[in-house]
Amino acid sequence: MILVEESILILNSIESLIEQLNEEEYLRPLEVLSQNSLSQHIRHILEFYHEYILGLQRGEIDFDLRNRSRRLEEDRVFSSEFISILKKELVSDKENCSIVIRVSSHEKEIRPLLESSTILHLR
Repeated sequence: MILVEESILILNSIESLIEQLNEEEYLRPLEVLSQNSLSQHIRHILEFYHEYILGLQRGEIDFDLRNRSRRLEEDRVFSSEFISILKKELVSDKENCSIVIRVSSHEKEIRPLLESSTILHLR
């Protein structure tokens, strides 16, 4: 469960950061982030976790097809609530099953599938 434990630590850190920021700080573009905001980076991270969880449920993980949520980017309270849901999903018991992971490449039309099992990713 190392991946789950580390993911919970990461999500806890993000949640703590969100709590420390006011709305303006959360949304402000920063030069060090190429004029992107912390909220944009947080949204990006949370969407990857969400796709991972959804992909485990459907048997195929495809990070390129993840849902993008402006609300995660614009609403600190919603983002914190979403983190709580992600953490609950990550710690829930998962059966070992086969999954495929769609791999991205520089050539957009070439996206091979890698076969794996959930046990390799969660333990």
